[in-house]
Amino acid sequence: MDEKTVKQRIKAYRKESKLSQKEIADKIGISRNAYIGIENGDTRIFNEKLQKIAELTDTTIEKLVLGYEPVENADIKLGEAKTEFNERFRSMQQDYESRLKEKDDTIALLKKLVDSLQESLRSKDSIIALLQK
Repeated sequence: MDEKTVKQRIKAYRKESKLSQKEIADKIGISRNAYIGIENGDTRIFNEKLQKIAELTDTTIEKLVLGYEPVENADIKLGEAKTEFNERFRSMQQDYESRLKEKDDTIALLKKLVDSLQESLRSKDSIIALLQK
């Protein structure tokens, strides 16, 4: 826990909650100067005061201290995310392979068409050569 960052978060949540330093100080039972010391980093924060600050700013201790709200059942949610990712990956891989096969089939068809056109051209050249004789 970086105390400087925690104190910055406390100040930010206080401002976001549109509370003055005096209002928070009064509600947690300390002087305004003591509260200013908390925001400036001069005063140590006790857990009960931190809990009260969190309540007053409509946030949690975790958000004040960690900067985020820990996720309940994170392992389960991570497992679900992995499963969903794997399903999407398999689906995309199948789509890719299908498109690759379509491309290969189209190329093979076009090669046959080119061969056929070249054969027709040779036949026409042969006919023209015979007619010119």
